[in-house]
Amino acid sequence: MQLSKKTYNLRLASILTALLVLVGGAVLAYSSAARNSLLRSRDQVADQRSQLQRTYNELDRKIQELQQQKYTIGRYLQDSDRSLRDIDRALTAEDQAYRDMR
Repeated sequence: MQLSKKTYNLRLASILTALLVLVGGAVLAYSSAARNSLLRSRDQVADQRSQLQRTYNELDRKIQELQQQKYTIGRYLQDSDRSLRDIDRALTAEDQAYRDMR
């Protein structure tokens, strides 16, 4: 059976339309899957960033606390150094006085 050119063109157009619908649907499905995958990845990275920020803040707090302790101990060291110098001066003065008495 011989198809007329018009019928042939209509069938060809129908087949091409169906093919385009199938391919378009597959592309949309792939695009949707890719988008969902990217959204999940973004959520995971955002969660990781939040955890890192909390850890950073905690470390910063601990560092500030340690710096305060270091400052306090540094002051105690300065006080100890002054006391040692005072004691050494007193001992030197006592030794000198003892030598002078002889």
